[in-house]
Amino acid sequence: GMCKKRIKMGQLYKSNGEMERARMEYLNVLQYCNNPVNINSVPVNELLVARQSAMVNLGTLFIDLNQFVAAMQILQDSLVSCQFTDMTNIRTALQEMTRLGNMTGNQELTQRAEGALAVLFPAKPKDVVFILDYSGSMSGGRIRKAVDNLLMVYDQYVSDFDNVMMITFNR
Repeated sequence: GMCKKRIKMGQLYKSNGEMERARMEYLNVLQYCNNPVNINSVPVNELLVARQSAMVNLGTLFIDLNQFVAAMQILQDSLVSCQFTDMTNIRTALQEMTRLGNMTGNQELTQRAEGALAVLFPAKPKDVVFILDYSGSMSGGRIRKAVDNLLMVYDQYVSDFDNVMMITFNR
C-alpha cells in the first residue's frame, strides 16, 4: 500500500514538473524495500515488485533530466530477473530503454530493447474508440443496455496496453 502510494505521488510530481520531489518519492520506496525490518515482515514478492517499479520510474525520470548514464544503469538494474516481477514494469523499462537508445543514438541499446519487447510482448496495442449516444432517444433502459454492453466489450477485449478513447454525443 505505502509503496504504491509513494510511486503514484512520484508520478504526479513528475507530471507537474517537480522532479526533485518525484525523485525523493522513488528513493523513499527503495529505502523502504531495503530496510531490514521490512525485509523480515513484508512478503518478498511485494518488496521486489515495489523496488522494480521505483527503479523503472526513477529511470524514466533520469531520461527526462538528460542523465542518460544513470538512466541506463538503473533501467538495466530494474530488468535483473528475479522470482517475482511485474510485467508492466518490464515493458515500461524496455520502452524507456528504447527511447534512451534513440535519444542518445545508441543503436545497439535500441535494437536489444526492441528485440526483447517483440519477444516478451508480441501483440501490438490496439486503438479502441467507444462512441456513446446519450440523447433523449436513448433514455431509460436503452442507455443502461448500451453502457452495460460497452463495459462488457471493455472487460473482455481491451487489455492494459491498449489505447482507449470514449466519445459521447447528445444530438
